[in-house]
Amino acid sequence: ALYSRSGVGLYFSSLDGEMYSKRFLFAGDGEALSMSIRNYPKDMLTPGLCYIVPYEFKIGVFHGDWMDAADIYKEWAIKQVWCRKGPMYMWRDLSKPVYDVDLTLIAVYRVSLSAPIHYSQIRENLLAMMEFFNKYAGNSTVNMGVHWIGWSKYLDVVNENSGFPNYLPPQENFTRLISELKSTGVFYNDVYLTSHGADMNTPYRDDDKYVWEDYEEYACYNPLGKPYTRFTPHSVWMDLSQRGWQDIVIEVSCETLRRCQLDGIYYDWYPKYRLDFKHHKGGGNYFAVGYRETIQRIKDEARKINPDFYCCPEGKSEIEIGVFDAMLMEWFHSDSNGVIHPFADIGKPIPLISYIYHEYIAMVGGIRVKNKDFTGFQNPDEFRLVSAIIWAWGNKPLYPFVDGRKSRKYVFIQWKNGTLETVWEENLKYLANLVRMYKIGKEALFYGKMLRPPKLEGTSIAKVNLGGKIKTVPTVIVGAFALPPNETVIYIPATNWGNTDETITGIDFSKCKWLDSPFQLTIIRSNSTEAIGEFSANTTHIPVHITIKKGEAIFLVIRKITEKS
Repeated sequence: ALYSRSGVGLYFSSLDGEMYSKRFLFAGDGEALSMSIRNYPKDMLTPGLCYIVPYEFKIGVFHGDWMDAADIYKEWAIKQVWCRKGPMYMWRDLSKPVYDVDLTLIAVYRVSLSAPIHYSQIRENLLAMMEFFNKYAGNSTVNMGVHWIGWSKYLDVVNENSGFPNYLPPQENFTRLISELKSTGVFYNDVYLTSHGADMNTPYRDDDKYVWEDYEEYACYNPLGKPYTRFTPHSVWMDLSQRGWQDIVIEVSCETLRRCQLDGIYYDWYPKYRLDFKHHKGGGNYFAVGYRETIQRIKDEARKINPDFYCCPEGKSEIEIGVFDAMLMEWFHSDSNGVIHPFADIGKPIPLISYIYHEYIAMVGGIRVKNKDFTGFQNPDEFRLVSAIIWAWGNKPLYPFVDGRKSRKYVFIQWKNGTLETVWEENLKYLANLVRMYKIGKEALFYGKMLRPPKLEGTSIAKVNLGGKIKTVPTVIVGAFALPPNETVIYIPATNWGNTDETITGIDFSKCKWLDSPFQLTIIRSNSTEAIGEFSANTTHIPVHITIKKGEAIFLVIRKITEKS
């Protein structure tokens, strides 16, 4: 969608319920915009075939902004196969850890095959982290979801020679650490596992179970018979539509789950959809269909081992919805200088996928930090901004650093020893407060349908360096989520990430089409609830005087007054 500040917009979408591979292409010269879709037809390498696009396009004009455009698309999208399972509150197989986790993080077990395993520091740091968040998130238990890298035989994503599918046995004492963490009742653990890529150089050792000859027939090849590679000359794209490759990924997944006593697995993937000379002569929807089939088969087998097994993907698209339990969101990335950027540098970050699909898949994350430590934020204030956005946009709060990977510093050991920088101790206390409020509003922030939030008046703006350009952002970040199933209760999360207290002087509901009946408005703070009043159905503006302190997070809660209530 392209729209002006006055709300005049152009809309362009594909209505492809079969998930064919495609690319949207946009170009502009300052005066005109061109929009097109590049298709990759089934059997595209077969000469003489007549191609008819197997889905429709929609192009037209609309009035509004990106949310109005998303509303048009959502009406169609939630009727498609990826939403057939229904919203999460209806799932019969919702994994307990997926709901229970209050904070997500990445941990590295071993940084290289030439480096020792810092077992005691890793363990001590995670236990200190548990102590920190339990203390500052309201003296309550904070459940943590730990995503492990550097755990496998050849250190998976940490090492250039990943060795996949030879990920087992895991690194020495890794299973012991997982067992110790699980005994706390706080930690849920998953590991990184690729699904699209195999190591063409295997075997590396005589005890490697798999060799290239076992799975080379399932790779993606170009018309010259050469396999496609990614990242390194020996990391080969694999065809997930091939049952033989699916069987290998399932076998490795289930054995990893069993041997390492895990709760879940995180799958990395990159599609190669243009040409696959060996199996189906290119194009079509083989990648999406094969990918979904692979994950569903993995879940069917893995839940025989652990009924609460969960899986989440590297990607963030429709082909994951309905088969994965959770989805990684990345609205930002920070570069090696600690400057934050919109992810992929494609404009102002917006929660588009969240707005359309928030109630259909659990959402976590929000930023990828290049440096993996505090230098990932040139301006430490921006850590609070990003954390505020992640929380207010309905994602599980994120600790975005990887302690011990680059600097070998273990942040929470420093905190326990009293040596942590004051600015970062305060930043992490702010994150802990967001976790506390996430727990309070979890039903809405996890299950809720994302709505257009009201505008909060009276609060200030701040300037941030976003991708090398100075942008203004509000110091109070706001969202809105309707509780299922009847959506008569709406939680409006709001948090002040700035450096001073703020006062909300008015709430503007004029663009909130969902406010269509009389309602009660209350405020939920970390330790109190306050009624503001009852209002009529045609209320579009409420004057208020609500102080939101520096680092505070609150919920404005609307309860619609219906005949039944």
